[in-house]
Amino acid sequence: MTKCIVSVCITLSWVQSNAQIVFDLPSAIPTNETEILLLWNGNSTAVTTSGSNILWDFTNVVTSEPDAVTYLTSDPDSTVLDTAFASATHAHGYTLAQDTIWNYYRLGGDTLWHLGGDYGDVLLCSAPRLAMVFPYAFGDLAVNTATCTYGTGPAINPNYGFEPVATGTIVYPAGTIPNVVLMRKHENGVPTDHYHWYRVDNVFTSVGHFYNFGVDLWVPVSTSGVNDLNGQSALSVFPLPADNDVTVVFDINVSNASYRLLDATGRDVATGFLRPGGNRIQLDVSLLSNGQYNLLLQNDEVRRRARIMVAH
Repeated sequence: MTKCIVSVCITLSWVQSNAQIVFDLPSAIPTNETEILLLWNGNSTAVTTSGSNILWDFTNVVTSEPDAVTYLTSDPDSTVLDTAFASATHAHGYTLAQDTIWNYYRLGGDTLWHLGGDYGDVLLCSAPRLAMVFPYAFGDLAVNTATCTYGTGPAINPNYGFEPVATGTIVYPAGTIPNVVLMRKHENGVPTDHYHWYRVDNVFTSVGHFYNFGVDLWVPVSTSGVNDLNGQSALSVFPLPADNDVTVVFDINVSNASYRLLDATGRDVATGFLRPGGNRIQLDVSLLSNGQYNLLLQNDEVRRRARIMVAH
């Protein structure tokens, strides 16, 4: 069937007559969050690419990269590119090795549009690019074409979409990720061998992907509160939210540890060292803007992280 929204025509292809709904509002759009991810790599052989209740077993994967941090905000006016995407309702940031990528979206009714982003050069399009029409079910594919430019580069006409093809649970050495959907990428009307996993409650952050040469899993290591690398509670933070000062208490005494406080763009807003043998730190946040921050603590033996919320 064909559906026209905001003067852009979208073709939805139904592969199954009784399609199983896998994404729907409001559960598919997560609340504002900051999440720390750790990369695991593995072999892509014997990956099941269709069906329901699949158990994808990646217990052979190994960690290979430092942490990445993703940010989701429904206040895009607080981000670095707010003037370029004035109609955005959501912004998603991704930081790895001090490089931050931002994507901007507009959620209108049952339709999520991708407005563009910053990938080194700003991507601007003549019309919004369709990201998803809700509810989104097995076999659905919605694509459109818009003329876009990266910075001052030549115009391009991206035409791509993602088709849900399988649901299930991912197993990896440190645990499981339930309720994930495998999406197959389409380019220029042709299905590819490139797949992405998404959690049903987050259509912005991919859990991982695989191509014919291997699997990458970006596994959450901090989903709420404060966790160490194994997902165990490690720190106490109070008060939450903080107005003037915030205190972070560690689970163990550490020596020669440094800390970094990062804002939503991955920029350091405070750095320092812990008192030898101490198990707490107090930070002055009175001059910081309202929002979420990440405190990273590390020495040669331990690594801890905490979320701090500032509200004046």
